[in-house]
This record gives sequence, structure tokens and C-alpha cells, in this order.
Amino acid sequence: MSQNIEYEERVLLTKEQYDQILNYFLPQYPNHRFIEQTNFYFDTKSFELKKQGIVFRLRTIQNHATELTLKIKRENGDVEINQNLTYSQELNMLSNIMIPEGEIKEALTRVNTRFYLLALIGSMKTKRYEISRDDYLIVIDENSYFGIVDYNLEIEGSSMEKANCLILELCEQFHLSYKKDYSSKSSRLFHTLIQ
Repeated sequence: MSQNIEYEERVLLTKEQYDQILNYFLPQYPNHRFIEQTNFYFDTKSFELKKQGIVFRLRTIQNHATELTLKIKRENGDVEINQNLTYSQELNMLSNIMIPEGEIKEALTRVNTRFYLLALIGSMKTKRYEISRDDYLIVIDENSYFGIVDYNLEIEGSSMEKANCLILELCEQFHLSYKKDYSSKSSRLFHTLIQ
């Protein structure tokens, strides 16, 4: 189990921009491989967690431990609580929303979560390419959910200032338009459900 602060900036991409950025980085990092992951999102039907700035998800990655994550939105970086699951805990979460004991369940209890109302509200498959540099991570994603495919570039840094500085640098390099607070993956999926 771990808890950390996540400093992240992102920009949405067109398919052409996604291809351009990948074609720039792939030759520089020939040993890097794409990672395929699926995020399963949980909330109540009335989005009680989302209204509190909380994202609750289970992430599966081939050949990696399944991870349960609670993200709590903060002004300057999100608090992220992670908990590895056994195979049976994963099955219990996906079929019965049985949250294992631990820090995540405790955090959900503190915000008065009505556990009996929680449901699996959607999933998103992501084909991800990651590049680690110094104290930040460049993430290039192709996301699929509810028949939609979208693309994004994310920067995870050791501070919001570093993440912001690098995203602006990459936006300039690739002629991308940047605006503050681009929607996260979970927000885009939730928005599709609300429409």
C-alpha cells in the first residue's frame, strides 16, 4: 500500500498529433514497449464520489499486480492511495464491489461513502507509452471507452511547476494548444455517461 501526491498536467491530442509525437519519441527509445491497461471506475449512480473530487478505480496491467486506487483532488497535486490486490480480491471487486480492508476503505469511510450504493460505472482501455526522464514521466496514451477513442499527452512531475513547465515546452515543440485543466481520463469517461 502506498500514498503519494501526484503532480500531473495533460493535453488532449488529435490522432495526427498523437502519431507525430510517437514518431518523434519511438526512435529515441527503441527498447520501450507499449503497456496495455484497463481502468475500471466505481462510483454511485449519482456520482457521489466524483462530486467530492474523488476517483475510485481498479487498474489491470498485463503481467503486473492489479491495483486499487483512490485519487483525491487537491489544489496543488492529487493525493493518490494505491493498494495491490490478490486475484480473488480483484474478482470480488469487479463482481461484488467488495472493497478489501486497508487504507482505501478507511479513506472512503472517512468521507461517509455509502458502500452499498457503489457500482462499476465504466471501464477504459489504454495503450500507453511511457518515457522516464530525470524527475518526470512523459505518458502518451490512446484511450478507448464506450465506443470513443481519444488521445492524450500527460506529464507527471515532482512538482506542479515542473509538470507545467514541461507540458508547455512540449506543446510549443509540437504546436499543441494548451489550456489549464484539461479533463482527466476519468472525467472524460464520466462526462460520456452524464450526457
